Amino acid sequence: MTQLENEQIARRYIEHVIGQGDTTVAREILDENLIVYTPITQPIRGREAYLAFAASFGTSFENLSVTLDDAFGCEDRAVARFTATGTHTQTFRGAAPTGKHMVIGEVHVLRISNGKIVEDYVADTTPDLARLTV
Repeated sequence: MTQLENEQIARRYIEHVIGQGDTTVAREILDENLIVYTPITQPIRGREAYLAFAASFGTSFENLSVTLDDAFGCEDRAVARFTATGTHTQTFRGAAPTGKHMVIGEVHVLRISNGKIVEDYVADTTPDLARLTV
């Protein structure tokens, strides 16, 4: 894969999978054995487990909006940074709804093989989500 192709995969991941919950795109670009390393949970193993996690996030925040701030690709990797906003209206990972408007920033370092994301290392850039799930 070229750097541009990897960047395009990262963009599709953030904009369509995380931003819109698009499971069709997810199945195109996420390896079935995907591993996601996130600071708010143990590693998530498998595409379907990740999709369940992502769905719970998407339904926990009303008016969820995701803005891709930056993306680039290199060799077998891509990096994407985004900002998500929404109101916490449903239980998320045991945290009762707060009704608060949240701003969540994340950086995803992706390893890509054969056109699919096989690993995703997530770093939070804002404290809101970490405080919510502690």
